[in-house]
Amino acid sequence: MDVTFFFDLHITKVADEYLNLSHKEDGEMEGCLRVYSFEGVFRRYDCDDQEFSKKLLKNPNWSASFNYDEDEICIDNDLDNISLTKQICFDEDWDDYEEIEPIMKILYQGDFYNSEEFKEPVEIHDLEFIYDNCKITSVNARLNKVEVDYEEINPNELLNNLE
Repeated sequence: MDVTFFFDLHITKVADEYLNLSHKEDGEMEGCLRVYSFEGVFRRYDCDDQEFSKKLLKNPNWSASFNYDEDEICIDNDLDNISLTKQICFDEDWDDYEEIEPIMKILYQGDFYNSEEFKEPVEIHDLEFIYDNCKITSVNARLNKVEVDYEEINPNELLNNLE
């Protein structure tokens, strides 16, 4: 049975940079990074494996984190299947981000700051730079809908049929 899963993802991407910024209250901050969040990124996953389908149905909301220094190394994964997680998370397309306005935060020593908190304005990268050069560091996924033979089906009903 072919099952199509539709996910809404919240993707966080980090720019590979080392910024020295001056915070209005906390002073100089050396080693800041721009972190971009995208909400509502669409992903589709076609599955013909009953066991994978059951895992996705049992875990409709999941998250994954990736090592910033090593491309695509999964350091935390709720799906317990690294290849499936990577397939869903890294199946990027320019269209995924084109309609979504990124939210930028500044990361410094584990804390996030708004760009307005700094003395000089911190410019947001353009979408092309973010897409081409920033690495995905985390993904939160929510199952939006499930289809079997192009017809939407209740996920719980499908899970009961698979078991």
